[in-house]
Amino acid sequence: MLINGKSVCIVEIKFKAHHDHIAKVIGKAQSFRLNFPAYAGHRVFLAFASLNFTSDVEEDVKNSGIAVIKQVGDNVVIYDDNLKAF
Repeated sequence: MLINGKSVCIVEIKFKAHHDHIAKVIGKAQSFRLNFPAYAGHRVFLAFASLNFTSDVEEDVKNSGIAVIKQVGDNVVIYDDNLKAF
């Protein structure tokens, strides 16, 4: 979890990303608000980090408004163009 002012980012990390992980990650934003009421006024962002994304899963994560964090060669790439607050 990352906290910055009035924003919180929850990062889910998996070795291999699957379609069913997307709904679980979104569910974590909802349960976070219930379990941590001190952050009720914060915007909650989500990120999904994985060493292995299939192209269809990666696109679905992006289209869901979740940031994608992945390794490309010797670099880590973050895709957050469609990032939205949950």
